[in-house]
Amino acid sequence: MSSIPAVRNDTAGNAATPRKRCPLAYINYISYENASPELQALYTKFGGADKTPANIVRISGVSPKAMDGHVALYRGIMAARSPLSKMQREMIAVVVSAINKCHY
Repeated sequence: MSSIPAVRNDTAGNAATPRKRCPLAYINYISYENASPELQALYTKFGGADKTPANIVRISGVSPKAMDGHVALYRGIMAARSPLSKMQREMIAVVVSAINKCHY
């Protein structure tokens, strides 16, 4: 497992300022118009009337199979029978998102 160094290097390779946050990956969304027919079908299935799924789902658009699996996993965790109520599961999701500084 790799670790992120506590300091970053400037362009000359010298230690610079302490790292404040980890860099985040960025994935471009694929618009409905530019999507493959398979992805368009998923956008229609998960995106409601405007065919635009929530951003957390749209990031999976680079792999329609992954998007379908992502939504199935989410629904399995949040909607399937569980000893936890839906409210308890939502509360856990909010706490985890807050800890991760994620607005979802």
